Amino acid sequence: MSETAELTALQTEPRSDTSLQEKISLLAYQLYLSRGYQHGFDLHDWLQAEQKVLQELGRTVQVASAAAA
Repeated sequence: MSETAELTALQTEPRSDTSLQEKISLLAYQLYLSRGYQHGFDLHDWLQAEQKVLQELGRTVQVASAAAA
């Protein structure tokens, strides 16, 4: 998956746990597609997507905190 596609999937800030879960789900699905619809990696895709989304969220929080200081 390209970095551009990942950033597009993470562009907007999550407003709730539901939208956070939706972002993870979307990114996990994109990982599945990028592997050519190969089954058997759903947990791996989910965990990888979750890590990327949470990292991006952490960066966003750090930037907001730095801007507020």
